[in-house]
Amino acid sequence: MIRDDDSRYLLYMEPKKEDRDVEPINDKLTRLMKLALNRAIPGVSNYSNRTTKDLEESKKEHPELDFEFSKDCSYKGFHISDDGELSSAHDYLLENNLITNSLCVYYVRYYRNSICKNDWIKLKRLANFYNINIGEKVN
Repeated sequence: MIRDDDSRYLLYMEPKKEDRDVEPINDKLTRLMKLALNRAIPGVSNYSNRTTKDLEESKKEHPELDFEFSKDCSYKGFHISDDGELSSAHDYLLENNLITNSLCVYYVRYYRNSICKNDWIKLKRLANFYNINIGEKVN
C-alpha cells in the first residue's frame, strides 16, 4: 500500500521497475536510512487498517498504547517490489517515532526520483533528529 500523506509512515511506496536508477546512490541520505534502520525496532504497523478518526478515538481512550505499531511482531509474508527486491516480514519503528519498512534503504538508493514530497519532508525530519545535513531534494 502506498502512503503519501503527513502520517508517521515513511517510504511506503510502490515504484515501478522502469523508474529504477541504473547506478545506486550512496550518499548522506542513504547512510542516514541505514543508520535509522539499524537502530529501529522491528514489528508490524497498521498502515492500511485504520482511519484517522478511528485512530484518534483509540488514542484518546488509551494514550499509553501505540495503535500504529506493535513491537516484536511480524507479518505472515513479505512484499516483493516491482523489480523483484524482497522485503522482510517486519515494519520498523525508527527512533524519531516514524514507521518504515525494510525496503527503505533500497528505495532511497535506487528510487530517489520516486520519493513523494511528503516523504521528503519526513526524511528531512529524520535527518534533523540525527543532526545530519542531507541537503535539498535532488531530482
